[in-house]
Amino acid sequence: MVEIVYRIRYDKGLNSLNLAKHQIGDQEAQCLAEALKINNVFGFATNVNRYGSLIIFLFGSVGAILNVIIFCIDRELKQNPCSRLFLSSSIAACIALFLGLPTRFFSSFGLDLTARYDIPCKFYMITLLGSLSSSALFIALVSIERWLNSCIEANYRIISSMKNVNRAIITIVTILILCYGQMLYCHAANQKSSRGACAGINI
Repeated sequence: MVEIVYRIRYDKGLNSLNLAKHQIGDQEAQCLAEALKINNVFGFATNVNRYGSLIIFLFGSVGAILNVIIFCIDRELKQNPCSRLFLSSSIAACIALFLGLPTRFFSSFGLDLTARYDIPCKFYMITLLGSLSSSALFIALVSIERWLNSCIEANYRIISSMKNVNRAIITIVTILILCYGQMLYCHAANQKSSRGACAGINI
């Protein structure tokens, strides 16, 4: 028999588990040791969400905002179809950055509204996933536009125009709205899921 005293504190400061001093066997002691390891991993993940997201937000926001400003101000870039796609991608990245990272930061302090209320949860999921997807798709369109613009065939080069780029942007945004619109019904807060409290409704 081993005499052990354990006190496990969660970094969020919401709960504490006090195990009184008592006689326990080797198996129980091993279970408590595993619980301590899990708690340490949880604390490490919380610190990563808290400080890592803050660092990424500070440095990433500067680059994203500068991209938007440059593509909006320069007159020559405004007339370039490729620049229009880069601008759209930068705007979508800004939305994802300013929406996603602060939520992770505040969640480490237990202040995540998306985990408690349905409306912020639904808005968060649709906007975040939509902006991330659109940013990636716009970059993919940049590759296609560059290929069309440098193609030997004149018929392909004609496709690369501001009019077609605007149509492609509107089409992608519309498709993503239709794809992620189901989250208004299928997602809710206070869900018991490994993906977080703001997740798909468990049926």
